[in-house]
Amino acid sequence: MKSKGDFEWGNSISIGQTLTVWDIKQKGLPLTDLFPNFWQNCLVIIDPGTDNPQLIWGPIPDFEATGYKIYRAIGNSSGLSKTNYSLIETTSANTFDYIDEDIDLSDSQYVFYYVAAYNSNTNSTSEPSNVVTTRGGMYKQNQLSEEHKTGNIKYELSQNTPNPFNPSTTISFTIPSSTEYYSVLQNVTLKVYDILGNEVATLVDENKPAGNYEVKFDGSNLAGGIYFYKLQSGSFAQTKKLLLLE
Repeated sequence: MKSKGDFEWGNSISIGQTLTVWDIKQKGLPLTDLFPNFWQNCLVIIDPGTDNPQLIWGPIPDFEATGYKIYRAIGNSSGLSKTNYSLIETTSANTFDYIDEDIDLSDSQYVFYYVAAYNSNTNSTSEPSNVVTTRGGMYKQNQLSEEHKTGNIKYELSQNTPNPFNPSTTISFTIPSSTEYYSVLQNVTLKVYDILGNEVATLVDENKPAGNYEVKFDGSNLAGGIYFYKLQSGSFAQTKKLLLLE
């Protein structure tokens, strides 16, 4: 039989404060693996009273997380694929909430979020959580670096990691904006070519707002060897080499 102290919270709770069950019980982090399909249903979104969306989730079961990655997409319709998302923040392993101060809650665009756990020691990422949706508009870009915000805005295509790889690797790139406060959609393509110049994969082909992006390339159906990936947007184009192992 549980004691009275297991169920009652003796302190006052202010309006808008978020309090987890495990804080109330003073039991530390919960054993979320006891809940079926927890990770596929854990993410929720609320208004904490600041007119910015707040995301809340819990510890991922069956995965040794060293932190969590938060992804966001913005669109004019209620349906978006996972390829439209950009990484906007990473948190520690013991942080399970995030307020997106870049988004002002309003009746404008659709804003989508999901969270993925990652382990920096094994360079692995979990399956994504459920997707949550709200309505709002972006009024500044915190996913851009301070260098970008001060006007030194430039495109960037990073070397894929890992490289060499088999069978998958991650390609990161940055799309700049001509303004600090508003997201400008730009047509972006990211394609992979073999050594003869034949296109073998299209990873991105869509309009995207300014931000930092990660795209996974799976070479399971390709022969080992040297390939090239090319980022193109407007007058910008850059190509880098990657090596797929047998």
